[in-house]
Amino acid sequence: MASGAALIGLQVASAVAGGLSENSQARKEAAQLDENARLTQLNGESDVLAALRQSRMEEGAGAADAAASGHQGIGSGSIADLIYANALERQREASTIRANAQSEAKGLRSQATAARSRGKAAIFGGVFRAGAAALSGIQSQKDMARIDAATKAGRTADLAQPQRIGSIPIPRRSTTSLATSYGRSSVGMGGI
Repeated sequence: MASGAALIGLQVASAVAGGLSENSQARKEAAQLDENARLTQLNGESDVLAALRQSRMEEGAGAADAAASGHQGIGSGSIADLIYANALERQREASTIRANAQSEAKGLRSQATAARSRGKAAIFGGVFRAGAAALSGIQSQKDMARIDAATKAGRTADLAQPQRIGSIPIPRRSTTSLATSYGRSSVGMGGI
């Protein structure tokens, strides 16, 4: 019985340990996905800044070209309209870059949330598997006890059954001598 209880304990511990291990792996995966989301968002902001910087450089280069070609007023007329249109285009580009980075980061964070949920489910699954293993082990022990009892009862029933006709009787051990068990006395046999 003690070895059966130890075996049940090992099965229960194994199931719980498996759930904890799965949870640990899921949490590591979630942490990695969270970090990837953070880096994606940072890279997106860096790309936005680079695009805006590029826009300012092009605006400066355009203003310098306009001044070199002899246009008087950089802030007026068609040159101002061109600079304004370029600035709007760069702002749209920066907004698109930012939105794409945020969307990707959001996807990574939702994957991290799903991984954490899988980890929690793994713990519950491990606990349920542990409970199932315990119940199964207890039922197996009860079944083995019933089988042992039935086997023992069968052996004692076999010993108590009357012998069939035609079978050779098997003498039972007793404290009397073999000769007296068959009705003879050792006194009148003349020293067998």
